Amino acid sequence: MQTIECEIDEHDLIFLLGIEESGNYKMIITYVIADEVIKNKFEIEVR
Repeated sequence: MQTIECEIDEHDLIFLLGIEESGNYKMIITYVIADEVIKNKFEIEVR
């Protein structure tokens, strides 16, 4: 299990990923803060 901690717009977010295969992955995060929908795209490389 891989833990990714990041800060987006001054909010601390923690993601847990269960990726076992090596490769490149894209993850799109959608979250709502104060009724504002925010989308972020992450590129993840698993070695």
